[in-house]
Formats: sequence, structure tokens, C-alpha cells
Amino acid sequence: MRFGLVSLAVGLLAVAVLTQLGVQPAYRALAFVPFFFASYGVISALFGVCTITAVMGRRMTADGAERVANREELAEQRRYAARVLFLTFALAAGATSLFVLAA
Repeated sequence: MRFGLVSLAVGLLAVAVLTQLGVQPAYRALAFVPFFFASYGVISALFGVCTITAVMGRRMTADGAERVANREELAEQRRYAARVLFLTFALAAGATSLFVLAA
């Protein structure tokens, strides 16, 4: 979650600086990168699913990563991972487009 909030701050700072400098909107679209990391950090923390480990068939625990043996649980975890990834892209694209269109 901390990573996501720090990335959000970096993205907002970058957009503010680029807007104040009068940079063309197409270059402001580069803010997608920190916004993507910000939304991934926050959303994955809220869902409690790491997309990468879910795709690999593992889950993160307090003791580290472990293999998910139950197929139903693995399928559910992968569905959550797909939701996290979709929401991450949607939120990052939405935030970026708001700042690209801002004058």
C-alpha cells in the first residue's frame, strides 16, 4: 500500500511540474507509468492478491510464497488477479487522461 501511495505522489508531482512548464499533453501521458504503479499498489493491497504470484500458482504468506494446491482456490485467486489488473489499467488510464486533457 505504501508503494502505491508513494507512486501516486510521484505521479501527481510529475503532472503538476509538466503542466506548469507547459509541456505538450502527449508528453504528460508519460504520467501513466507512476499512475499504473500507484493504482496497482493500492488495489492489490485492498484485494490482498499479488497478480504475479497468482499467475505463477503461488500466494504470499507471512512466511513467504507458497504453492496453492487447491484448484478452486487457485482459480479464485487468478480471477481476483485479473480484476486487479483490469482495475489497475482502468484507473491509471482514467487518471492519465484527466491530466492529459487538463489545460
